[in-house]
Amino acid sequence: MSLLLDTHVIVWLATGDPRLPSRVRDYVADYDGPLCVSVVSGWEYGTKRATRPRQFRETFEELLMPDYRRLDFSFDLHVHAKRLPPIHRDPFDRMLIAQAVGGSMTLLTADKAVRRYPVSTHW
Repeated sequence: MSLLLDTHVIVWLATGDPRLPSRVRDYVADYDGPLCVSVVSGWEYGTKRATRPRQFRETFEELLMPDYRRLDFSFDLHVHAKRLPPIHRDPFDRMLIAQAVGGSMTLLTADKAVRRYPVSTHW
């Protein structure tokens, strides 16, 4: 099974952020499957970087490891997105959830609200 990294996980892995527990860092390092990054995370990061450039200094591409599998967001994923209950209002997170569900992936996220959805998650 593929592991879809939430945007904050990508940032925390790349920057060595202490909010990423060592057990999660080890889980990613030992993961025996594709580590996936969605174009949705690129949009989300770009939005944050545009409003807080001092906090988000690196480009999104600079955060990505060479072995990450890059994923586009398919039009067909709207089917999964429209079925999501209104737990989380962040459209980026909702798109990542739909992508994880549609791609039968596990979403790696610290976001407790995301983990309330009917999606495979790990933390």
